[in-house]
Amino acid sequence: MQDSVFVRLQLLPLFQGISRDELLRMLERTKFNFASCDLEEVVVNQGEMANNLVYALSGCYSIERVFSNDLRIEEELEAPFIFEPECLFSKSSTWRHTLKTQTECQLLFISKHDLIAHLLDFPTFRLSLLCYLCRLSDVSELEERAS
Repeated sequence: MQDSVFVRLQLLPLFQGISRDELLRMLERTKFNFASCDLEEVVVNQGEMANNLVYALSGCYSIERVFSNDLRIEEELEAPFIFEPECLFSKSSTWRHTLKTQTECQLLFISKHDLIAHLLDFPTFRLSLLCYLCRLSDVSELEERAS
């Protein structure tokens, strides 16, 4: 594995604290799909099944949500970030927003199947994912209280 890919993965929230050897074992067992996307490309659509963990590695993105009364909310985000990981484990397992590229972008996709079947076997990754999801839950709860 190239050192730049290894270093880049170790900087991402779910892979921080994971040794090089452990990361190599993860890569042997799990398919990491790296992808490049062009300008204005839709990565995921609101309402579609959430079948992948989506990591935005580089570039700028727009996140849009359309409500039933034609209200549309759009925001821009710059990588790196994980796109709606909670949707993988929610009751409906669908994306709540549409993710679209605003520049040329690099992404990492890990299938939900591989995440559950392989990556959760690694204690550091499992703990990082649980902490990340708990933090998202805390933020959502604070936002609900503020409104």
